[in-house]
Amino acid sequence: MKTEASPEPNPSFIHPTAVVHPDAIIGQPGDECFLDIGDNNDIREHISVHQSSKPTDKTVIGDGNLIMGSSHIAHDCKIGNSNIFANNTLLAGHVVVGVSFVVT
Repeated sequence: MKTEASPEPNPSFIHPTAVVHPDAIIGQPGDECFLDIGDNNDIREHISVHQSSKPTDKTVIGDGNLIMGSSHIAHDCKIGNSNIFANNTLLAGHVVVGVSFVVT
């Protein structure tokens, strides 16, 4: 999935090398909140990722993460690089995950 430049601000950015599989729900179109998904992420089936809860914050997923099926990343989470999230992993809002963790 690739976002194109437009005259209106785009609150979400999904890096062009991120792979988003079918039935993943990423952000909410039209919201004035923010989501940034980095380079080389593999976001599997039935994932939900929320944008930030307010315009002054941002939900961030770094680079090179594997987020397996049916997982959830809530608003305002900050995910570092090279993490693995097992199937059905659920993160509440405002969770911070560093670099190279396996979350089950």
